[in-house]
Amino acid sequence: MQESQKLDFKVIDGNAVGTFTVVPRENLLPFLHVMWWPETPGLCGVAANSDFIGVGNT
Repeated sequence: MQESQKLDFKVIDGNAVGTFTVVPRENLLPFLHVMWWPETPGLCGVAANSDFIGVGNT
């Protein structure tokens, strides 16, 4: 979590859909860390992590 980027997304059929690019960095492994914050104050947010993401040319 040395570097992070806020992603823009759209909600389509109840799913968050967006595009991002993973750039190889020496000695770092990319993964997704997703956080959803509630609109109502006082409620806890939800956080989730992916496995490490493989980097390739596509």
